[in-house]
Formats: sequence, structure tokens, C-alpha cells
Amino acid sequence: MRYIYSTVGAAYGRIASDSQQRTDAEKAVKFNSLTFEIARKLDKDGPSWENMANLGDDTLLLAELNREEAGFQKALKLHRDAYAITEKLNLPDATAYMDLKLARTLQHYAKAELPSVTKNERIAMLEEAINLAEGVKPLFEQTGTALYLRMTNGVLGEANGQLISLRQSN
Repeated sequence: MRYIYSTVGAAYGRIASDSQQRTDAEKAVKFNSLTFEIARKLDKDGPSWENMANLGDDTLLLAELNREEAGFQKALKLHRDAYAITEKLNLPDATAYMDLKLARTLQHYAKAELPSVTKNERIAMLEEAINLAEGVKPLFEQTGTALYLRMTNGVLGEANGQLISLRQSN
């Protein structure tokens, strides 16, 4: 069942990413959550970093569509936990990938401009996002990973623009 849920969750995740539709994002979260729960119960090490990354991505999209802070917090936790696993397992490429995911999540969280998130908290998120993205950019340039380099440059451009705007506002 885990393989089926994981495959369906990943497929809905790609569909949701393209469609930006709430129902697609909800299905992606549902199936990736089922995969996460099965791994949590059956695997001695718990869910994989890949499952956490996928569930975090889908949770982030759903949080954006619903403008729901709890979703942003959950996505950030999932991505931080996935990052910690890649570090513990000494997986440099996976850690770099999760640096990018964390940077993107932080940038999107700050961009949501949720009323409960202060200006200083948003600035801190953006500064962390920029540091993470700048840290992995040389690796993606060196390895020629065009997609990740584009994503990194997108995060850097958005985060720097948001940061400038925040600092200029009263």
C-alpha cells in the first residue's frame, strides 16, 4: 500500500503543482500523509526524507491556497526534519536539495503576509531563505543542475525583492 500511496501522492503532487487547484493539492496531501503514517508506524527509522520533502511541498501548496498558517508551519517542520535526516545520513546532494526546499518554503511563508506573522519574523525568514539559497547555488552551478539552479535563482530573486520591500516599509 505504501508504494501505491507514494506513487499516487507524487503524481497528485505534480498535478497540483501545475494546476494550483485546491482539490489536487488536498489529494496529494492525503496520499503522501498516508505514506508518511505507514512509514511512521512500520519503519524503525520512520518516514524517509523523500516522503517528508514531498509531503512538505504539498502541504506548502495547500497552505498557500488556503492562506493557512498552520499549513505553512507544518510544511516548514517537514522540510526541516527532512533536512536533518539528510545531514544525519551524510547525504550531501540530498542535503543541498533540502536546503533549496527550506529556502523556498521560508520565502513562500514570508510572501503569504499572514497577519499573525510580524514584519521582523518575515525578515528573519527571508534572510534565512537567502542564506540557504546562496549556500547551495555554487553546487548547482558546478554540477550543472539547471532545474535546481533555476529554482534557487527564483527563490533568491523573490526573497531579495521581498526583503527590500519589507525594509523600506514603515
